[in-house]
Amino acid sequence: MAMQLLCVASLWRTIAWRSLPPFLIGGVPGVPAGAYLLLHLQTDTYRAVIGGLLIAYGGYLLLRRPARPAAHRPACGTCSRASSVA
Repeated sequence: MAMQLLCVASLWRTIAWRSLPPFLIGGVPGVPAGAYLLLHLQTDTYRAVIGGLLIAYGGYLLLRRPARPAAHRPACGTCSRASSVA
């Protein structure tokens, strides 16, 4: 927790505050729901669910169609640099 606070404090000025609401929409209900499930699910059930999700996602990544590369535009480099900072 302390490391997360230190990271936020050091990156405070570079955070894109306008892009924050979608993350909050998913995080606000997700954190309490996840905490509840961690406290109330049996360990074997939790392990099986997380393992199943990881296997399904890995299979999806292996079997999906490859993405076509985007046409090079001057803004592409700027966008990739901005996303690596945020």
